[in-house]
Amino acid sequence: MSAPHPIEKNDYLILTKPIARIMVSLTAWIRLNFSGVMIYGQRRLGKSHCAEFIKRYLADTLGYKLAVVLLCVRKHDVVREGDFLDTLLRSLGETPPKRGSKDQKMELIINRFLVLARRCPVKKVMLVLDDAQRLETLHFEILMSIQNELYQQYRVMLFTLMVGQPQLKLKRELLIQAGEKQITARLMADDVEFVGHRTLDEVKFAYKRFDEHCFHPARSGISFTQGLAPEAWEANWRLANEAEPIYIEYVSRREEMGVEPVEEVSMQALTTMATYIFQKYASKPGFRGLTPDQVKDVVNAAGLLQLEAPARKDGGEGGDLGGDDEDDD
Repeated sequence: MSAPHPIEKNDYLILTKPIARIMVSLTAWIRLNFSGVMIYGQRRLGKSHCAEFIKRYLADTLGYKLAVVLLCVRKHDVVREGDFLDTLLRSLGETPPKRGSKDQKMELIINRFLVLARRCPVKKVMLVLDDAQRLETLHFEILMSIQNELYQQYRVMLFTLMVGQPQLKLKRELLIQAGEKQITARLMADDVEFVGHRTLDEVKFAYKRFDEHCFHPARSGISFTQGLAPEAWEANWRLANEAEPIYIEYVSRREEMGVEPVEEVSMQALTTMATYIFQKYASKPGFRGLTPDQVKDVVNAAGLLQLEAPARKDGGEGGDLGGDDEDDD
């Protein structure tokens, strides 16, 4: 029995134009020795996908080894230092000691970062905090303490990248108003907004990755499109062929619903529609391209249009920082 295709497991990464822009900014921040920055954006646009991409491919972009630790910030009703230290230890591949003191946990964290930094020629290590809008002042103080100890005692720089929803940017503004500029200057020195795919060229670029750059099995030379739609592939069909009709229909539906910005396709919508095309149409005998009715079906089946309208209202900068939030996709 063959292993499930990455499309079936939703276990793959693709480079997109929005991610490429982030990588350019990120590379500049690291080379300029920023200690902490943030990326914010609406839900479902692909921030978590971007965080995973950074973890896997940042070293290739920089040209040298730099360890990237990814921490998904958990939501707790009560903020406790021990809970955050335990989560950080797990993200570092360590099992938190059941009876360890906070100082012992902090020492384990410092030592683990030191081990990772030794592999980097410029003695840096990176911590990516996903769903960072959940962080509170206590968490920021812990992160600064770790940065201070690493640099002052060992000349190791811990670069923190916070990735979250627009509430994260509002949180920085509130910290500045409260006089907590040491936090914002250290951990939020710069920012960039993460947006979806806002042009046809960006959608086509992403779909070409399925045609030309994503392979299964790995290093087999068989692209996702070739493997999932072999007959259509031989007839010169490519997923990128559908980018224009899909984009036009998707934008039209958003305009009908009054969703802003009109010309924006989220990462989740883009990949969901690609999966639907492969599974329902492209894999079938005789397929040579989507009909207009099939294009409408694909856009409807993405299942996100009805979700994005309330997401825009709830996810704005005027939202309640203490309210419930959703995991980013």
